[in-house]
Formats: sequence, structure tokens, C-alpha cells
Amino acid sequence: MNQTFGSTGPASIVVVAKTAKVFTFSADFGGNVFGCSDPPPDVGTITAGKGPNHWSPAGFSVQRTTQAFGTVTLAYSFKTQTITGGGVNVPCNPGLSWKVSDKFAGKTFTGTIEITLPDSSHATSVVNLTRS
Repeated sequence: MNQTFGSTGPASIVVVAKTAKVFTFSADFGGNVFGCSDPPPDVGTITAGKGPNHWSPAGFSVQRTTQAFGTVTLAYSFKTQTITGGGVNVPCNPGLSWKVSDKFAGKTFTGTIEITLPDSSHATSVVNLTRS
């Protein structure tokens, strides 16, 4: 929920293991995001290895450009269950940037997203995810 943009709606991130070394994900956020209309789902593939868009026993790293979140860099640590990262250059709201750093507690992730608006003012949004 973000009151600055009136953003609220369903969110889902679905991860599917294709093989022991490859998984795909689909991230879909309903409603408006950062003041932009409902974005299409973002789909990607993560393979075993090192660096962006790879995973290892330590965690995974994603680096991509999306219609909803701009140029995104995210990292997940399996040990600490922490997600860190952010985005810049949101296509429908140029100059906006965001960052997240939070962790799962059991099956629940409640992340605070700190947003810097093009005029340098700030907003905060909260995302809640539950592992199934």
C-alpha cells in the first residue's frame, strides 16, 4: 500500500524450478505502481552460477529492466533470508528511484520500500508476501 500514489492491489511472485540448475519467475503486481497504470507481468530466468541473474547455495541475484520498476537489482541471501536492492529509471515516472531491504520471518515477508520522487521528496510503501 502506498498512499502517495494510491497504490494497492494484489501482488504475486511465482518461482518454478525447471531443472536442478534453472528456475523461472513471474512477478505480477495489480493496480497502479509508482503512479503508473497496471503493469504487465515480468518474467525471467535464473540459472546456477555467479553474478547477475544467477543463483548459488548462498542466494540469488537479479538484474533486469522492467516496465513497472525500471532498472532493477535485487539480491536474496538464503542464510539470512534477506532481500536487498532497488530500482531507477521507472519508465512512466522518470527520475523516481526506490530501494528495499528486509527479511522473511518464517513464511512472511513484510518489506518497506523507500521511494525517492523526481522532486527529491520521499514516500514509503509496504509490500507483504507469503511463501506457500
